[in-house]
Amino acid sequence: MKKLMIAFGISSLLFACNSEQKTDTTTGENKADTSQAEVTTTKSKEWIPVDSATAMKTMMEMGTPGEEHKMLAKGDGNWNAEMTTWMAPGAAPMIGKGSSTSKMIMGGR
Repeated sequence: MKKLMIAFGISSLLFACNSEQKTDTTTGENKADTSQAEVTTTKSKEWIPVDSATAMKTMMEMGTPGEEHKMLAKGDGNWNAEMTTWMAPGAAPMIGKGSSTSKMIMGGR
């Protein structure tokens, strides 16, 4: 297993460090590494901050309780549970009891 892991690590390293030039098959020209061009393109698409009023309005809209919150609100109340568990076939059951109180808070969130 140790030899297998070493072989896998070395092969991964060799493939990761592959620096051969790529040739365009249609023109026969060597293509330069485009990683710098990709970085430049990525930098031009960086996130631009918005003003705080727009951000706050969007956060309030996204935080408004919706249909999912109404569905969760149906579970409000006091709940009692009784669970029966068998540790082995034919063994006596173990009975556990529990209770829970569920309540929506923070304006129905």
